Amino acid sequence: MVMHSIHQEINDHLLKLHHRQIRTLPRWDLIAEAIKLAKMEPTFENKRFVTMLYYAIDDLFKVVKNSWITYESINETDRTLTIVKHDIFSNKVGTEHSTPVTFTPRADQWEISFAGRSLEELNVDREAMQTTKFQYEFCELSDQGPLTTEEVLDYWLNSKYYNDYYKTAFATVVDKDFARNTFERYIERIETIEKRNDNFSINTEHNGRQAILNFIQMPDFVTEIRKSPREEYVKVFLRDKTRLPEIQIILSNLTSVKNVNITKNKEDDLTVYHSKLYSAEELEKDIKATLSIVFKKNPGDPVIIEDVLKGIGENTYQRILDLIYYFGQNLEHIKNVYSHFDEEAFRSYFLPFLNTMSISHSATGETFHKMGKTDLLIQNLKGETVFIAECKVWGGAGQIHPALDQLFERYLTWRDAKSALIVFNKNNKTFSDVIEKAIEATSTHRLFKSFTGKSRESSASFIFQHPEDEGKEVQLELMLFNCI
Repeated sequence: MVMHSIHQEINDHLLKLHHRQIRTLPRWDLIAEAIKLAKMEPTFENKRFVTMLYYAIDDLFKVVKNSWITYESINETDRTLTIVKHDIFSNKVGTEHSTPVTFTPRADQWEISFAGRSLEELNVDREAMQTTKFQYEFCELSDQGPLTTEEVLDYWLNSKYYNDYYKTAFATVVDKDFARNTFERYIERIETIEKRNDNFSINTEHNGRQAILNFIQMPDFVTEIRKSPREEYVKVFLRDKTRLPEIQIILSNLTSVKNVNITKNKEDDLTVYHSKLYSAEELEKDIKATLSIVFKKNPGDPVIIEDVLKGIGENTYQRILDLIYYFGQNLEHIKNVYSHFDEEAFRSYFLPFLNTMSISHSATGETFHKMGKTDLLIQNLKGETVFIAECKVWGGAGQIHPALDQLFERYLTWRDAKSALIVFNKNNKTFSDVIEKAIEATSTHRLFKSFTGKSRESSASFIFQHPEDEGKEVQLELMLFNCI
């Protein structure tokens, strides 16, 4: 019997998964192709394959344990918490308790979730988190030491995606007349067929992370410079084709990009053309640096959640600042991108990332607001302003007051109360001096009311009087990035 190439590729992947040679499930588009094949060609073998595949994946999503945490103590002075994790396993009786662990939340997390709250309040309605067989066996049980938080989150996101979406897709093609098979029995069946065909090449002795490197999966994206009779351009290939429209928007905001098209080929991809002042090589570097940050982002990174009842709220403001700080720090590591940036280019760098925060918010640059064009403006679907920021390249402490005047007098309306001044150091070799001088200059502005402290290593929080109302306050975050 000749096996279809799609079946063969999925089976090879499942074998490597079973023998711990990789720790990812088969590609999403590959499983979708198998389901499509069973719909278009509902032969006995195609239907049996997707049914067995469904049973195998379903077996990996069986819940192994339920976990939750409780707070043992809270230290208001040190701003620390003592946490204990509890596990109930499906094949054991009773609860396992971990040793207490000390946890130090971020400053904004502390203020929002823990400050002034008692242990009784913190321990009310603790939600349990389910761990599937896939997560437990391929993420927690590692003889090479624990996986990083990013790896665990990545695998959790992938497994949740399968569980929520593909099991629904399988429902249209699964034939329940075929006997249910566990994952292990399905693997045994694959191995028997492979051995019979003298094509069995899985090395069962390799069980660690080195083996993962031997079976590298397709990266999140691949770029390639191509040439037409008229000009050079860059092709961008994505592993996850569903993200093509999103990545098109992100890349279209780069200063090195003239335009971006989704190209319908055998596999859809992106065609990116460079602007006048950039070469194709510079464009490709810019794309790689930007997408490396986009795909590095994990599920734990900040996402705006609009609080309709409380307006923009402190939580939303802090999440915006978290995201700006996160991408600003990443920019500091890619000199080939920021070396030719001016104020406008720095502003343009943040826009595509800020526009991935929420489907109910939009970030724009050089947007007319009140009496001028502000660098960064975030609004909700109702057109209400959520956040306003001004970007400046550091030119000395003397520029701080004019920048604040510009922000407060020209851009803030009476209803605007959340703002930021973002400063980029491109010339001063002692960045700590820049931070100190910028904070000092900000504290001497005529509308200054109070300094609430450094919220991050190069970010400080202030309260100012609103220029249009003595009884109203404006929050301002001074954020500095070292791009020298």
